[in-house]
Amino acid sequence: MIAANKQIHWDADTVGKNLARQLRDDFNIRILPSLSPKGSFYGTESYLYQATVGVGKTYQMVKLIGTILDYKLRTLVRAPTTKLAEEIAHQINVKFPGQAGVWYGREQDDPQKPAQKMCPRYDAINEVLALGGQPELVCGTRNSIYCRYHPKAEGEESCGYKAQSLKDKNIVVVAGDAMLSLVPRAGMKRKDISHGGSDTPGTETNYQTEKSDFDIVILDETNPFSMLEGFVEPKIFTPHKTGDNLEIEDKYDREILVQFSQFLSDLILTEDTEYLSQFEFHETVVKNKQDKIEFLEHIRETAVRYLRPQLESIEYHKLSGAEIHEENRKKLRTRQLLQKYIDICEAQKTSVEKSWGEIAALKIVEHDGVKQLNIRKRKHISHAYSELPCIILDATPQPELLKYVYNNLQFRFSEKADDGKAVKRFQLSDSTFSYKSVREPRWAARLTLLAELLSSAHGATGLICPKIAREFIDENFVTETLTNHFGALRGDNSFSDIPCVLIASRQAQPPKYVEDMVHVLTGEKLLSADKKDRHYEWYQKKDAFIIHRSGTMGWPVRNDYHPDPLVEAARSAITDDNLEQALGRTRSVRRDTNPLFEYILTNVATNRFVDGVFTLAELKAATGWVGILLHAGIWIGSGKGAAILFHIFHGLLAQRRDSLYRYIIGDPAFETPEQAAKWRKDQLKDNQSIAELVTEIDEALQNQADGVNLLHSPFPVADFREVKAKIRGSRYFAQVYVRIKNNEIPEEALQRILGDEMRHIEAKPK
Repeated sequence: MIAANKQIHWDADTVGKNLARQLRDDFNIRILPSLSPKGSFYGTESYLYQATVGVGKTYQMVKLIGTILDYKLRTLVRAPTTKLAEEIAHQINVKFPGQAGVWYGREQDDPQKPAQKMCPRYDAINEVLALGGQPELVCGTRNSIYCRYHPKAEGEESCGYKAQSLKDKNIVVVAGDAMLSLVPRAGMKRKDISHGGSDTPGTETNYQTEKSDFDIVILDETNPFSMLEGFVEPKIFTPHKTGDNLEIEDKYDREILVQFSQFLSDLILTEDTEYLSQFEFHETVVKNKQDKIEFLEHIRETAVRYLRPQLESIEYHKLSGAEIHEENRKKLRTRQLLQKYIDICEAQKTSVEKSWGEIAALKIVEHDGVKQLNIRKRKHISHAYSELPCIILDATPQPELLKYVYNNLQFRFSEKADDGKAVKRFQLSDSTFSYKSVREPRWAARLTLLAELLSSAHGATGLICPKIAREFIDENFVTETLTNHFGALRGDNSFSDIPCVLIASRQAQPPKYVEDMVHVLTGEKLLSADKKDRHYEWYQKKDAFIIHRSGTMGWPVRNDYHPDPLVEAARSAITDDNLEQALGRTRSVRRDTNPLFEYILTNVATNRFVDGVFTLAELKAATGWVGILLHAGIWIGSGKGAAILFHIFHGLLAQRRDSLYRYIIGDPAFETPEQAAKWRKDQLKDNQSIAELVTEIDEALQNQADGVNLLHSPFPVADFREVKAKIRGSRYFAQVYVRIKNNEIPEEALQRILGDEMRHIEAKPK
């Protein structure tokens, strides 16, 4: 690969213009000549362009598509999600009417009939595909009976998938990388591949010769690990259960495969490592490397021979997926086993050829005390696309990994845009704030509380957090906070105008898991591939800095690091780049007049400047009982009468519609008012961060200040009013402050906040 141009920090508009210039130049100088029948110096290459989220990559892509359309070239655009694919197609059609269409898969919702899938019988199609059959068995043909949903069946309901036809569209937009591993579907193909020619004078294209269905591929964001199987969803092989499942008529071939299965079973049951080692053949004719390769090829060829069983002529156009599955149960089991034999042989063959010991593609796992094999593999880009010029636009690419997926990768552009003038950013400085922490219900409650406290300061708040925390918040708490999770961010613009956004935690995967992914993806031997180097449970640490906005100072942190460059790129892609994608949702580079307060709740050093930091202890102080009191609109000043806290907490818990407060403080850790007073005193004595925050709030309320500093945000307290209150029959009044609404007097506000618990309290004006 050639190096990208040196990174320089500019404003978003300048980066967008520079990106447009580079795209235009590369198209004219590199891509267009490569489509000529005379050939090109550059050949078929992939071109990578990196720019900060928010600079307008999609806008520049649409401009480039206009140029591509001038040459009557046909383009496949891949977007990360269906929603984003629809938005891209819409933007293209606004500028170039009728040129773009979105291709929907069988299992996607039909945009014309949201309650129906594109293919109403997608489950039946999936069963036939799993058997190695063709979709036409279910759909029907002109020579057979059509499925009742087929457009040509002229039924009341029709199949949206079959009705799709993008043959007249010069731009086809698809969602997800899975489409790149498949040949173009029938409805995506070029209308007439025998006729063409450019209307632009002086330019030759290859239209006079046989053409593919597309001329150029454009990728909007990409993920090299999307080409892997067996990691997110394990592909389990249990060899000792396979003997009776092979439906193969040839006894000789069946015996070969059964013995191979038993051979695998013995190896797995006796293997003492995490991975299946390279096959060893003792006391056999298999003596050397070439013998092993020939043995594996023979097993593989035998399995391939029976991979597509003869499907009996039954009425597939009528049967449900479950009925097809039941009718072909043995055939399906046989095919699944054969495919696993093939995958195992291919992984073993690669291991022999490259002299590997452990094979990350063949990981031994245990379920219910039984050893099994999880088969991992890498998919490849379809030849229909891999031989085409490819343009990749990505805010957070890892070219070290992408070069193993896309041909002849050239890193052509990399520029970073600075924050807008109205951005303030603050970051946690002493904790990674791991996923494990955020999974706890109490932390989900703390994050919700913090978001609502900050919304009082800024007007509205968004929260980006792990999926499990987001789901817990949505199911258990009543909040107006806009939430999303790390796995659903690409293309999400819903946070672009929100004045305050919290990004909580960061994604991470254990080192061994990441090493395995890299090994399967790249086929390279890693620095940590030897058993003796794989004893650690987590990453090494390296010094890094959270950099102040001035650029002249910062805060030192210790961040994860892997010594192998490829694994480090993968770790960074999972942790740093996903955090960068989350930060990009706020469109901070466009915030010159629209203020943004951004909070990063992890100490992972990013390339974003910050205006201040806070500690985990300070975060806990703001989101504990102190934060609950501020959120509820009540405060008890330091001094006499603190026993009233007993009834304040009980009143707040009773008044709250959901369980937000209860998850944070639980049932108060005291049974009497006297114990409550002692508990508060001990909290201030034992926790410096709580003591400092309480003192700051006391002083702000005593001085009738407009706000109090809450993690660098001005929490408003101007509408708090003092009222004297005590437990009925007690000696001392406490100095209590309550937030008043409209024309309330403080005593009325206290009654509203505490509800029935007010019967235990006596109040009087200041």
